[in-house]
Amino acid sequence: MGVIARRAGQSMIAGEMKGYLVPWFNYFAERGFRGLSEQAGDYNLLYQTIIALMAQICARVPIGCVHLYKLISGVFDFLLALAGASFVADACGEKRFDFKFDLTFGLIYLLPTVVLNSGYWGQCDSAWTLFCVLTLHALYRERFGWAFAFLGLAFAFKFQAVFFLPFVFAHYFKKRTYSISLFALAVCVFWACGIVAYLYGRELTAPFHIYAAQTNTWPSMWMNYHSPWMLVGEDYKLLSKYAILVALCACGAGLNSVLQDKFRLDTTEDYLVCSSWFVWTCLALLPAMHERYTYLLDILLLLLAVCNVKYLPFFAGSAILSTITYGNYLFKIGKVTKVGALAMLALWIAYTASCFGALGREGIPQETYDGEEREP
Repeated sequence: MGVIARRAGQSMIAGEMKGYLVPWFNYFAERGFRGLSEQAGDYNLLYQTIIALMAQICARVPIGCVHLYKLISGVFDFLLALAGASFVADACGEKRFDFKFDLTFGLIYLLPTVVLNSGYWGQCDSAWTLFCVLTLHALYRERFGWAFAFLGLAFAFKFQAVFFLPFVFAHYFKKRTYSISLFALAVCVFWACGIVAYLYGRELTAPFHIYAAQTNTWPSMWMNYHSPWMLVGEDYKLLSKYAILVALCACGAGLNSVLQDKFRLDTTEDYLVCSSWFVWTCLALLPAMHERYTYLLDILLLLLAVCNVKYLPFFAGSAILSTITYGNYLFKIGKVTKVGALAMLALWIAYTASCFGALGREGIPQETYDGEEREP
């Protein structure tokens, strides 16, 4: 069903496909891998290398670049669904291909925003989200080397992996069971993903310069996203620094809550609750947020809802608001309104209250029965 749903959107060419992805492909079709010596578009070197490889494939195989873009993104969709299902199976103590594994796989692979993102839009947000989910799973299983390697790969695909970074910092300062040098491993993996471009003459510092330039690409308080800043104002020059400071203070409060055991990091559910809170806080408070930036949040909330049904309203609310923004961009139906911004703000506040209410405990008291203590 997921494959059929994606094939239905293969012929659609959205604005970004026509204005950016296809011209980038044509650039590499003319120059081959030598084109990596210069910047094509605003994506980092790993994705540029993939586009250059696509151009070589299309020169030998009768397939259009639009279909190949979407095929590659569809593969990452499949891997993301597998990674999410494996995480939930571990969280629920099930084996692979038991009920919750199958349920999670199906929900991710058929989630409207996931299908629309790859099959219709031709975007690759499932790639960086995949590696964020793998990072979270590896941190829980204390495979720290793999966790930071995956984190580096997430950054190599999209700078939006930065929304996941506050949780990683909080995890490090709470656990202190691994060396801070592993952050350098993530940086090295991120840098090494540009190795092909370096061989063709690209500057060794190019990956860092690309992301530094991206921070000034969209000077707007929001873009097709139900941002709470819609309720305040849209003057980016006047409000952006304040918004960033508010987000930093909120993440600092979250870090303090982790250190004070108000946010616990004991179970897989704790990991999902805490990581999704940090991601959601960044999205709610930072300026210049886009509709596709909610991709990771929706996936984390979906995994959490499968683990514990009480989180289902938060997943449903976030997924519905995300789908509205996709419909607005792709099909010009629905609008991003202040009502939606209020709904998103209310969901985030309610989720924050739920997180602190559920995890702000010193421990689970033992039950008593006929005067004797027993394990719950």
